[in-house]
Amino acid sequence: MGESHFDQYDSENTLVDEETWNIILGPALRNEPGVGETIGRLLFYLKEAIESGPEGAARAVNTLMQGIDRVYPYTTAFALSNKLWILSLEGDLVPMDEPEPIVEAALERGWKNTVKGRKRRAARQCKRAKQ
Repeated sequence: MGESHFDQYDSENTLVDEETWNIILGPALRNEPGVGETIGRLLFYLKEAIESGPEGAARAVNTLMQGIDRVYPYTTAFALSNKLWILSLEGDLVPMDEPEPIVEAALERGWKNTVKGRKRRAARQCKRAKQ
């Protein structure tokens, strides 16, 4: 039997280690083999797209961004924002607790920090590239 690409990957040169994968995927996959199959296929398609070159890598990035958008309704942030929105509809919030001012203020702070964060990430990527 021949050697597959999975026998050749560098497990030391990854974005997350094995323990982190287990923490991330374990709870979702423990009793859901069908979900594991689906995620495995998606990860494989992304790998293949990235390896195919710049156009494939761009498609992979867009697919990841689409996936990030799609998981949002399953997050705690979504559930909390939905509860806040219902309270707003019921008229039980003071103006400063309405969803729009809270979210706008958080976004404004976040955009300021994003510039700093992007610079830090770029510096880390540059450092990794030199290694």
